[in-house]
Amino acid sequence: MDTKMQRSKMLILIGNIINLVYIVLSLTLFYQKTLYPFSMLLKDKNPTVSFISYKHEVIVYVIFLTLVAAVQYIIIPVLEWVAFFKVGTIKEKGWKKFIFIMGILTLIIGLFRFQNILVFILNIVVGVLFILSFYVKNDSKEKMKTK
Repeated sequence: MDTKMQRSKMLILIGNIINLVYIVLSLTLFYQKTLYPFSMLLKDKNPTVSFISYKHEVIVYVIFLTLVAAVQYIIIPVLEWVAFFKVGTIKEKGWKKFIFIMGILTLIIGLFRFQNILVFILNIVVGVLFILSFYVKNDSKEKMKTK
């Protein structure tokens, strides 16, 4: 087995596991801070006048936030896990580029989330791991060229 390839996959695996912990925490907070209060507001038998006048806008806003959360916390992580399983196969290069791009985006997002130190650190670590996994060279290809 190629140890360098294992290192690349290991970096992606560690990044995906850290990202999974972050996603579980984020989805819990998203439910507590957005969806649950909104559902309670809809169930309120005596809603305020301001809510009644903006009810449709609030519903559209919550649906938009839910769709953004679905992409950020479900679709992209699933693609990152697919990339983890595809690294080491014939189509590895495209998936490694995907992980590299996700690493850059995660770093950029992390830099804008410095107000929450835990989120900042998790994003920076995941971004660095994903970028490093792109730069870990595959020695077996170089050894095959020299033989």
